[in-house]
Amino acid sequence: MKTLLVVNSLLKYCPRASRQLDILKTKHEVCVLSTDLNLNGATSHYQLQSSLGKHKFIKFFLLFLKQYSKYLNLAFTLPDELKGEKFDKVICYDLILLPILISQIDTKQWSVDLREYYPKQFENSIVWKLTFGRLFNYLCKSQLQSIDELTTVSEGLSTLYTNGYGVKPKVRYSLPIYHDLNPSTPNINHIKLVHHGVSNPNRKLELMIEATKLLPKYYSLTLYIVNNNEKYYGFLKSIIKDHDNIILKAPLTFEEIIPTLNKYDIGLFCPEKTTENLNYAMPNKLFEFIQARIAIVVTPLKECSNFVLSQNCGKCSSSFVASDISHTIKSINHNDLKKYKSYSDRIAKVYSLKHNKEK
Repeated sequence: MKTLLVVNSLLKYCPRASRQLDILKTKHEVCVLSTDLNLNGATSHYQLQSSLGKHKFIKFFLLFLKQYSKYLNLAFTLPDELKGEKFDKVICYDLILLPILISQIDTKQWSVDLREYYPKQFENSIVWKLTFGRLFNYLCKSQLQSIDELTTVSEGLSTLYTNGYGVKPKVRYSLPIYHDLNPSTPNINHIKLVHHGVSNPNRKLELMIEATKLLPKYYSLTLYIVNNNEKYYGFLKSIIKDHDNIILKAPLTFEEIIPTLNKYDIGLFCPEKTTENLNYAMPNKLFEFIQARIAIVVTPLKECSNFVLSQNCGKCSSSFVASDISHTIKSINHNDLKKYKSYSDRIAKVYSLKHNKEK
């Protein structure tokens, strides 16, 4: 079977595509179309030409005027050598690429991975809603009904697509490779908190920082953050500069994440409910915390909190306020910490890549 994986980024920045490649490459001929040319174990690799950062003024007006075909043809170019290829299956990980793929690629089956509810991806921005928001609404209305297979990351997001566009994506969690690790032994005199991710203002990372400031000094927080927003990253640096127990570090590679997290005690995912996507998020980091055999503290986001509480691997704060998050962390005693780590250990095999592979 000949399969094409398509991402509008470097392949290494799309964990779901990278892990799908790991699943498929042992039994199938797998080709990749992405913005880089690193094979990463694929049979062949094609480079997507993306000009999203160029001609911004022209493209803004094309979007504003709803000239979507003109915009997409200006924004993306497929390599000539790809156009004559025939595939058994194409898996697209970025909805914005779907029209140009359908118009130029020959395949027996189409699959689209909807890792966000794209029509509301940045719903707090008026400009985004009037441009990309409308574009994604158009793509969902015009494209999704004809696709053979749709997947997404949570039940909540699947329901949003059903209610909005009459389709029912299958839920496929973002699961990491199984790691044969033991829970680390907690030190009651030094409780180590950790978070890893991007510097996205919508995630309200300052909540975790403010919560840690309210804890006794034997708690520490380490943040492994990708600096993809210079202004917000600078803000985070400014609010921790007088606090030795809060450390901002460079991001980890995918290979480093789980072994590094294993050295900590509690993984934090504590954003506010600023968007629909966050309310129904089931992020990579949740399953990486489990794989690392650490306890988890989350804010009351609907899907994530239900999962953590049902699996007994952590706690959920009563609100999105820093003082409540701090109280929740502090309420976890030494025995609780060992218990939550042990439950993460129990479910690590179930919530590993093999689980998706068997689906």
